[in-house]
Amino acid sequence: MLTSYVPSTSAKSEGPGLHHLRTIAPLRIGAGLVLLFLYGMEAAVRSYEMIWKHVPWAMTATLQKAGLPHPEVLGPIAAGIALIVAVCWVFGFLTRLFALVFLPVNIGAIVVVERLNAESQAGVCWLFLFVTVTLILYGSGLVSVDALFHLGSRPKKKSRY
Repeated sequence: MLTSYVPSTSAKSEGPGLHHLRTIAPLRIGAGLVLLFLYGMEAAVRSYEMIWKHVPWAMTATLQKAGLPHPEVLGPIAAGIALIVAVCWVFGFLTRLFALVFLPVNIGAIVVVERLNAESQAGVCWLFLFVTVTLILYGSGLVSVDALFHLGSRPKKKSRY
């Protein structure tokens, strides 16, 4: 009996295709940009003005109305975390860590929204919770700074010759 060492024609070929583009990067980058431009930057500026210029911030009144303790401390901390997390999500830097850091802020936002019956913001909070849990489970994807850290540790493809 003759044994063949030639790859069979029924095996899947590793030709160029879209399977290399399967990544979670669009979800991570999109959520990071939305968090950065719609929520993070504005909240960071307002919290800066509240702390250094003593300008009243409506978020502290909202947090106090929801019954959270120390709203003048929790508001700026949440704003700073949201800003840092958004930037790190956009670039894909330590994505799982920052998603884990953002998880309590997101759950706190859901608690505030539910206590105040603000249905207009509830969907956004739940979507960010979904994105956060997804990033904790699956990481940053192929197009990220995290992926650059792993380039040297990937196994090299063997040559057929």
